[in-house]
This record gives sequence, C-alpha cells and structure tokens, in this order.
Amino acid sequence: MELIKGKDGYMEAIRALYEDAFPPAEKKPFAMMEKLEEEGRMEILAAVEEDRFVGLCITINVPGSDLSMLDYFAISPEIRGGGYGSKALQLLLERFRGRRLIFEIERLDDQAENAEERRRRKSFYMKNGLLESGLMVSCFGVDFELLLSEGEIEFADYERVLHSILSEEYFRNAKVRLLSDRKKKERVLVIIPAYNEVQSICGVVDELRENYPQLDYLVVTDGSSDGTAELCAERGYHLLRLPVNLGLGGCFQAGMKYACRKGYDYAVQFDGDGQHRPEYILPMLRKMQEGYDLVLGSRFLLDRETERQELSSLSGRKLQENEMHGMRSLGSFLIRCAIRLTTGVTVTDPTCGLRMYSRKLIDDFANKLNYAPEPDTISFLIKNGARTAEVPVRVADRESGQSYLRPVRAAAYMLKMLTSILLVQNFRV
Repeated sequence: MELIKGKDGYMEAIRALYEDAFPPAEKKPFAMMEKLEEEGRMEILAAVEEDRFVGLCITINVPGSDLSMLDYFAISPEIRGGGYGSKALQLLLERFRGRRLIFEIERLDDQAENAEERRRRKSFYMKNGLLESGLMVSCFGVDFELLLSEGEIEFADYERVLHSILSEEYFRNAKVRLLSDRKKKERVLVIIPAYNEVQSICGVVDELRENYPQLDYLVVTDGSSDGTAELCAERGYHLLRLPVNLGLGGCFQAGMKYACRKGYDYAVQFDGDGQHRPEYILPMLRKMQEGYDLVLGSRFLLDRETERQELSSLSGRKLQENEMHGMRSLGSFLIRCAIRLTTGVTVTDPTCGLRMYSRKLIDDFANKLNYAPEPDTISFLIKNGARTAEVPVRVADRESGQSYLRPVRAAAYMLKMLTSILLVQNFRV
C-alpha cells in the first residue's frame, strides 16, 4: 500500500468516498479543500494498493510550522475490517514523521449513543501508536479528545491549526474552547498488601524503587507478626501499618482509601510475596488509557513463543510452569464459566491477583464497596458496567511467607466464589 496525491488520478474516487462516508454537518465543501491544497494548507491523499483505491486521508498543514491535523480518514466500505485502516494509518504516520500530527476523536462518554464505537475508535488509534495529548476540547459543539503522533501540543497549537483554514468569523462560530488539560503526569499507586512477608518484601519494593521510579507504591502490612512492618519502617519504605489482621479485603481497602485521598489516577493490586512482576504494570497502564475501568493480568494469554522469551528474561527467577493445577485449575475454570454465564464477558484468568483500577473504581472501593478484591467482586464490577480488559502476564513462584489462599482452603474458596457469583451477587448493591 502507498499514499498518493489525490490529483494524480484518484480525486474522483476520493470525492465519492468523502461524500458517502461523512455526515453533511461534518463536511467542508470539497472545492474549498482543493483550493486549500493548492495553497499548501491541506493535503488530499489516496491510499492505494496494487492500483486499487483503498481509502482517503485529508490533512491540514500549518505553513511554516511542524503542526498538522488529520481532518478526514476513511476506508472504502467494501474492504473495511481487513486491516487496511491500520496499514493506511501507519503510512500516514511515516509520511508525517517529524511533524506533530493531531487527531480529533469524539470524547469517551458512557452515556453517548455511540459509546462503544467511540471506545473502539480510540483503541484502534492507541494500538497504532498514537499518544494521548491530555487535551479535551470543544469545537462546533462537539467534545473531542486530541491524540498526537509525537511530541506535545498546547491548546494554542490546536487553535493555530484551525485558524490556518478557517476565517475569523467561521472560527468564532466554531466556539472552540478547552475543556480540560490532563498533561500532568498520571499518577499510579502500587498497593502491596503484606502479611508475614519479611523474607520477600525487600526484593519486591527494591525492584520497584530501582527500576520503576515513576510508580509510587504503598506497603500495607496486615497485622504481621514476623517483623514485616518493622523491617519496612527501618528501610524507609512508604508504609501503612494495620495493627490487626483484617484479611486481604480490609488490607486492600485501606490502600484504596489512601489512593483516593491522595488523588491517584490508577491503583495496582500487587502481591508482596514476589509472585507479581512489575514489568507488566506499564503495559497495563497503556491498556487502561484506551478507556477501560479495570485491567486484569492473565497467565493464559501468552503464546508459547512469548512464554519462552519471558522465561528466559527474568534473570533466573524460577517461574511456575503450571501455575494452576488439580483442583485449583478446575476451580478457576468453573469461576471463568460462572462469570461468563452471569455477565456475558469472558475473563480468562479470574484468580490472577495482578489488577489495575481506574480513578472511578478507586473511589468505589474507598467509599462505597465493602468487598474484597476477589473474582466475585470482579464479576460484580463487570455486571455493573466496568469496562474490563486483560493483558498477558507471567507469575513467579512465591519466594516465602504465607499465602492468603492456602492449598487446604482452596476447595472451600472456589465453592465460596461460585456461590457468590451465581447466587449472592444478585443481592449485592
């Protein structure tokens, strides 16, 4: 596939697709765009593969600057869904390498009639390498989020792009305004519940501090009796010390209350026994930024080749070759089926405890939900509209300490989860 100037034999095909693909309220007079292209302020491109017209890309280019904006992008309806959109977009990004190419997408809004379409559109652009600019704007009464190919932009840059093609009167009628600027660093808190983890907690925290300084962390010691809290205090770790053992639910909720009060954008549930790997947190964050409320780690999404690469990259750390076996494997399968039955959503690894929560769910756990972060609560959140995704992860062997879920209690735990998902959940509020 290649991008070709429309005037080199494809202008009529571009015009026909343009008239068909966009509603009247969104279209500019085509003759006006052709004139602006002659003046160097727009570019009308055809995506072509083996002499076959595939789609159109129409951009605004600000003379004398590195600013551009994708104004219109469409693929011919008869070949949509065949990967042509991604191919054309990658060619466009390569063509505009070194320039700040802006993309307008409708702002995510769960109440909008096309809410799912908006989410899919953003997911498409993010998967193809675009960046969040942090800017939310309004133009002609439509709320947009601005994405970006590279670099950074200010609201004034967006105004400058529009000024380059709109008259003063038309620009005033557009009522362009800034809705929000989220270019501030999005803050992530890694919540580490720890019960008698004196032998492993230092390795967990030190790796986070040394290799992921952009992530904040909080160790929540849950009434430990082995000196875990004292060791954390001695080493100067960020510590929330619970005087009695509350269990995972109370321990995690204490961490979420801290995250809520400190204004964190995302919170990660992260084991203190060395099983969870911090290199998966940033991929989870990128997935979250596609518009999800909850991102779950899954041990069952890695293909065999990726698994071999992961196994060789963890510096000798022994990984579990078969993390869930016997009764636990059966229990996990049954929980997966129960979640699917009650929510319609497939969660491939409901018992993996590596999870990331949005600001909305942080607030829910801190102030509204008195539930432990267990599979039945995940099912409850999904059933109540939480947008959920999974990313592939690997989990290391527990280094030491005591698990919240001991093998002798596994059967009772699985039965409790199934009962809650299939029956009790219907009465939860």
